[in-house]
Amino acid sequence: MPNAGEVLNTLEGEALFDPSAGEILPSGTYPAHVKQLNVYQRTTRYGSEAQVYAPVYLIAPEAGEYAGVTVYDTGIWRFVADKDKTTQRVVVGQGNAQYKKLLETFDIEIPTVSNGDGRVLYKLPEVTEEDIIGKPVVIDVHHEEWTGRFGEQRKAAKAKIAHAWGDGKHLEQDSK
Repeated sequence: MPNAGEVLNTLEGEALFDPSAGEILPSGTYPAHVKQLNVYQRTTRYGSEAQVYAPVYLIAPEAGEYAGVTVYDTGIWRFVADKDKTTQRVVVGQGNAQYKKLLETFDIEIPTVSNGDGRVLYKLPEVTEEDIIGKPVVIDVHHEEWTGRFGEQRKAAKAKIAHAWGDGKHLEQDSK
């Protein structure tokens, strides 16, 4: 009996359709590894600079039938402090809470500084691929739906980091 690879090799040059190819990863919680890190520079609606960190995950073999599926993060914003134009004071908000959680998940050191009036601030460093590639995490997957540019309904699986995968093993990456 021929295996799947042998059967597919006989179909080279044919027009094929696989109805299961459009299936997406079901919503849920999955063990995964960080496969890639995309970082995008953005300017906020208030004119401040920011970065959006969007890890790409590979579902771990421990997830069974969904092992090897790639899932994209919805993005984690890192807002950069800047001066208020009227008061000339540096504005610090709570917008970086999710980014701080990202740093804590990967055990990245977060230095503290005093602002001079007794409050302690966290100085959140930039994350690099070296900091997180191959690291084990647990992700929550949900579905995002939108209307495409030609009016068709679209759906994709998106992820958010839930927490570190305590007993997960670091995934070794192939050299680029």
